[in-house]
Amino acid sequence: MSDLQEEMEAARQAGRYDRTSEINRESVDLMESLQRCAQELDDVGVDLEDWMLGIVGFPCNAGGREVVLCWQEGDPEVAYWHEVDADFSARKPIATLPITEPAPVLGS
Repeated sequence: MSDLQEEMEAARQAGRYDRTSEINRESVDLMESLQRCAQELDDVGVDLEDWMLGIVGFPCNAGGREVVLCWQEGDPEVAYWHEVDADFSARKPIATLPITEPAPVLGS
């Protein structure tokens, strides 16, 4: 999107209004595609935390505690988490996720 905005500015400065119309159509197509992708993520329960940085969150229950597992484009795997009320900047390695052991079932 930022590339299209730069191209739009260059076309305007050059007086290439035919190209600005084409870039507008490309921008609309791109926005519609991004909206479809965001809806697909939402449909499967994934939160799009930052589309510019490619950050998504996976709300989950870890040992009875609600947390968000997080991934950023380029990460080889989901390896971080953060509190539900925090954002990606507060992420911590999954190894630090405090998961309590379930209480033993009496009579078993």
